[in-house]
Amino acid sequence: SFPSFIPPLGPPAKALPENGKKKLGQRMIAQGMCLLTMAVSLACGTGTADPTCERKASSLQLGVFFLALYTLAVGTGGTKPNISTIGADQFDKHEPRERRQKLSFFNWWMFSIFLGTLFANTVLVYIQDKIGWTVGYALPTIGLAVSIAVFTAGTPLYRHKPTSPESSLAKMAGVIVTAVRKCRVTAPADPRDLHELDPDQYDRKKTSPLPHTPTFSVLSKAAVRTGAGSTSRWSLSTVTQVEETKQMLKMLPVLFITFVPSAMLAQINTLFVKQGTTLERRVGGFDIPPASLQGFVTVSMLVSVVIYDRLFVPCMRRLTKNPRGISLLQRMGVGLVLHIAIMVIASATERHRLAVARENGVLDSRGTMVRLSIFVLLPQFVLMGVADAFLSWTGEFSLYSVSGTTSVYIHTRCTGCYNRIG
Repeated sequence: SFPSFIPPLGPPAKALPENGKKKLGQRMIAQGMCLLTMAVSLACGTGTADPTCERKASSLQLGVFFLALYTLAVGTGGTKPNISTIGADQFDKHEPRERRQKLSFFNWWMFSIFLGTLFANTVLVYIQDKIGWTVGYALPTIGLAVSIAVFTAGTPLYRHKPTSPESSLAKMAGVIVTAVRKCRVTAPADPRDLHELDPDQYDRKKTSPLPHTPTFSVLSKAAVRTGAGSTSRWSLSTVTQVEETKQMLKMLPVLFITFVPSAMLAQINTLFVKQGTTLERRVGGFDIPPASLQGFVTVSMLVSVVIYDRLFVPCMRRLTKNPRGISLLQRMGVGLVLHIAIMVIASATERHRLAVARENGVLDSRGTMVRLSIFVLLPQFVLMGVADAFLSWTGEFSLYSVSGTTSVYIHTRCTGCYNRIG
């Protein structure tokens, strides 16, 4: 999973626009999916759902399989952080109508993501269990090819924000290093004496300078002019660069507080599904695949997004006069409270499951079903979807609103890391 934490090609790709990184990532994912489909279809042919298959994969087949996984991971590093920001850039924040639409964009972006997740957790899981892995992987590969074609065809119609050839992280590093080097320099009383570019230079870049703020005053020393006369990144920074660094540092708590809920989200694919494999899953003549339980999370999340965007926000907007209904931090707080409730319910459910297993003498028996319906897990799955509607993208949007694309990339990678830890 580590390669998914880095963008494709690393530093050479930093000068690419967001849509260029996404195209590159999409192509790598498509190549990975093609290799993965080939790998799962070679060991036992197309009948990989047959449990009697005893053919072992060769070293070459295993090599192709792991190459496919790592290609997918690297491609994800170029695609996932840029999808939401490309969409958000299509709205002009200076137009009132588009500014209101932008507030709802992230809701419906998450709605689309989870709609695909619902298909994967239900239809694809059933196909993989009943038909075979080859068809199960071929279908998303075809879907990915269609999405690449649609994205490529629509590229000329998108709004493209100008990109800087300099990395935002490098700018931050330059500000911090310069501030440390000038820690003994006295900052001027008037912030207008700090170094800043002419407004015309920002107009040519179609950007705006940021005003000086008194917070993190030690960083402001990076913009103090000295007698050295050097204007390199490591000796002098502009006020705008300093303020961008301050904004990023202020958003670090948002990254840290998502650690626990992101780790808890990983339990859906591990502990919760493992619980489902020990419970009675037959409904009529149909056996519910344990992995399909994740569909309940997706359904509840989809319903919650619609209710939140169409009912909750308009009602709260009248009360709070906030265009978002409630602030992003308040929304995150509600999501955190819901995650606490989820863990309490999950703990009580697990205690009940173990008690029933003990009463029936199957506590230490592997492969024996506990005489308890799988739907006893439903509350924790449903609440997880509701919590996702409040918390899942909120940290990402708050970072995008304040600090732009780079912070979204960092948040996406940190969230993925937290999921792996969970």
